[in-house]
Amino acid sequence: MVTVFAHSTPTPRTARSIGCLVERISLEEADDSKSWPPVAALYALSTTTTNPFLTNFSGIQKDDPILLWGGGVYVWFDPLTLIEAVNKVKNSIPNIRLVFMGGKHPNPDVPVNKIVQKAIDLANSYGLLNKNVYFNDQWVDYNQRHNYLFNATIGVSTHYKSLETQFSFRTRILDYLWAGLPIITTEGDYFADVVREEKCGEVVKQRDAEDLAKAIIKLLDKTNLESARKNSLRLREEFRWNKVLKPVLEYCANPYKVKKNPLALKRHPRKTPTYYYRRIGEIKREEGIAGILRKTAKKLHLPGAKFY
Repeated sequence: MVTVFAHSTPTPRTARSIGCLVERISLEEADDSKSWPPVAALYALSTTTTNPFLTNFSGIQKDDPILLWGGGVYVWFDPLTLIEAVNKVKNSIPNIRLVFMGGKHPNPDVPVNKIVQKAIDLANSYGLLNKNVYFNDQWVDYNQRHNYLFNATIGVSTHYKSLETQFSFRTRILDYLWAGLPIITTEGDYFADVVREEKCGEVVKQRDAEDLAKAIIKLLDKTNLESARKNSLRLREEFRWNKVLKPVLEYCANPYKVKKNPLALKRHPRKTPTYYYRRIGEIKREEGIAGILRKTAKKLHLPGAKFY
């Protein structure tokens, strides 16, 4: 992916250089025939892959519905609400499985992420660890990732509402679309709007385990699952290189200067009454009074903030 930040009008030489680079990427390195196999080839490939869920995770059976967390677990994600939702879902679907594909960093010198440890502890406290919830302790080689994607039932990605969420473009969702997976994701980011509008799955409220559990059960319905899968396969065509690079090529052919946004807010320094007034207002709008209390408890290291 090439990103051009047009803070000023580039010189003709710069524009030509960018245009040549983008054209090279679009015609050579990002060849659609290599990056995006046709739908028929996708189905053929999915039938010839090995199933890592059966070989790498004890207790998972062939017909179990599998929720795949297709990547690493970081502090801006919310695996805790997802685990709570699985704990609710297992009452009606006992063989529900949640697999975190990136449970461990590939560098052995990097310690376990705190949010990963919290997720493991939470799953263990519910008696779900290595029964309904699994953490892959090996980093998956890029050439083997398709085996997880093609053998999963639903792709999941849950997060908190934040500035990161607002501007994020989560490539794991792009992976789900590539594999034709139905998707469950939290509201607030770019792909949440896409999934909702294109009916590729379910979009849920943040930190709402009950809403998430209902979404999982709803999407696992055979009719809903097949409909979402078809929509994901249809939508993936919109992310081909020859389409996503078109605006960049058009800009390089006719560069222009971006006007300063007159609505941009003036940044207030931290630790001032104005800053805290604005921050509390933001939290209240996004998470309500409960969010203010939760963040205050976390800041003061109160016992109630153990998992959040």
